[in-house]
Amino acid sequence: GVIINKVLPAKFDKIDRLVRKGLERRGINVLGVIPYNKALSYPSIRQILEEAGFELLCGKEALESYVSTIIVGAMAPQDAIKYIVDDSLLITPGDREDMIRAVLKCYRENDRRRLKVSGIVLSAGIVPQAEVMQALADSGIPVLLGKEDTYTVSSSIHDLTVKIRPQDELKIRTAVEMIKTHVDLEKIVKGM
Repeated sequence: GVIINKVLPAKFDKIDRLVRKGLERRGINVLGVIPYNKALSYPSIRQILEEAGFELLCGKEALESYVSTIIVGAMAPQDAIKYIVDDSLLITPGDREDMIRAVLKCYRENDRRRLKVSGIVLSAGIVPQAEVMQALADSGIPVLLGKEDTYTVSSSIHDLTVKIRPQDELKIRTAVEMIKTHVDLEKIVKGM
């Protein structure tokens, strides 16, 4: 039997019906059709830290935060802030203290109910001044340091292969629920 995975939700009903019909005509048992869930492809800050080989400067308590959007802070802070949504990762050189302060202001205005910025990666191996680093440490936002230029740092994050890891409890629960909902587990057990 087969399980079809990562079916776009907008086309799920149609694909489910067509796949079952087409494969069953060929004598292939369809055990399930699972929809695509974008959140399962989000890396955690911990995964970015470990796999890209960055250094952790502060914020170790929030390393399990997920990243849904990556923003390269190469524009004026007031323009970059418009692109920050929940679970964003900001990549910016460490000497762009104007950008870092703008992100901190955005975080404080959010009243810490939800961390809009999942993390910050400082590029070019530049660590901000002590006052800015203290503000970052006080915020709880994970801050990583990359030694390479901004393009290379952002490319290394973009090129990550995101997998569900043992510490990804939320992703594991989500995947288990998706399997329970969309896979005929009884048929699999009977076929063993």
